[in-house]
Amino acid sequence: GFHGNRTIFDGDDGFWAMAGSDRFDESALTAAWGNRFFILETGFKPYGVCRWIHTTVDALRRLQGDQPFWAPEVKEVRVETVGEFVREFNGPWPGSTVEAAFHIPYAVALELHDKSSTTGLRDGDLLDPALRETASRVKLSVLEGADDKFYSKRLLPARVTVTLNDGTKVLADAEVPTGAPGGPAFDRPEVEYKFLTITAPVLGLTVAETIRDAVLEIESLRVRDVLQRASAAA
Repeated sequence: GFHGNRTIFDGDDGFWAMAGSDRFDESALTAAWGNRFFILETGFKPYGVCRWIHTTVDALRRLQGDQPFWAPEVKEVRVETVGEFVREFNGPWPGSTVEAAFHIPYAVALELHDKSSTTGLRDGDLLDPALRETASRVKLSVLEGADDKFYSKRLLPARVTVTLNDGTKVLADAEVPTGAPGGPAFDRPEVEYKFLTITAPVLGLTVAETIRDAVLEIESLRVRDVLQRASAAA
């Protein structure tokens, strides 16, 4: 017998403000109509962690590409980044893959153990004592100027310094993550590979490839065609 509020979306404290924004500007919806296509500003995520952590992973992977090294060779990893990331993406060992997606030391440890989040996050890795020990060698601190770049320019500054057991130090910086507009490319071959890597173990390679091919032809197919192809492949 409870009747909903007919004006729930209205007023200064209505649903629009509680669940949306009190700075909502409806004119922005059509301001660049026909000229600006936001789909072209959409990025692809190569790693299965929060986008804000991606520049840290990018910098580390670049260092590993220049001079391959793995967990046993690493004495310490210093990650300097935005203050908010240092506060929020650290702390206790994650208890689930959801928590792991927002944990910088965990993401770094995965890379150093050749278990990159490029293939997703796995429950079993949370129980790996070697990963946990490696993550304890990852230290976080605030990078000078990073907060201003993050809040005013929407950049994701990160500097990763790796100290090896022999005393060698290497470092790399990143501000725009791979796959983001203006960042390092994550092109069609990489997107297709990621799709197959994640879906094939669940659907089978034949079905996964069929869906991939259908999606690539989506402009000329009906939804029914896509479903029929997938069903036939299964």
